[in-house]
Amino acid sequence: MMPDCLNSPAFLFLTRHCAGFFIYAGERMPEKDPQSYSLLAYLAFGGLSVWGGFVAYIRTIKATGKPFQLVDALLQVIVSGFAGMLTMLLCWYITAPLPLCGFMAGMAGLMGSKALDIYERRAAGIMRGGKGNGTLD
Repeated sequence: MMPDCLNSPAFLFLTRHCAGFFIYAGERMPEKDPQSYSLLAYLAFGGLSVWGGFVAYIRTIKATGKPFQLVDALLQVIVSGFAGMLTMLLCWYITAPLPLCGFMAGMAGLMGSKALDIYERRAAGIMRGGKGNGTLD
């Protein structure tokens, strides 16, 4: 017999629309097809990326003592969001577990342009016929 909490609207919503996996009887069954992830999962990882960018900007102004500038914060958030989305796509390509996808998207958002530099070096190495070892040579 199923407990009543498993038939509640909140539980049904969470199992159908959140985090891209279903929970039943303590087991997780990840869905690896990016087409099957909910819009909420895409928004959550994008939000982690943007949040990481905002945290990076706050850390920068605290370390340098510069005043808060809205334009600079928005630029950092835009770059971080882009880095996080690229990371999210990469995680789904390699079928990484969802918690790892979220962690990596948030870290790429925190790294911002540094993450884009790493991706650029790897992609340039691969496009030149190498193994993508991170060199631009």
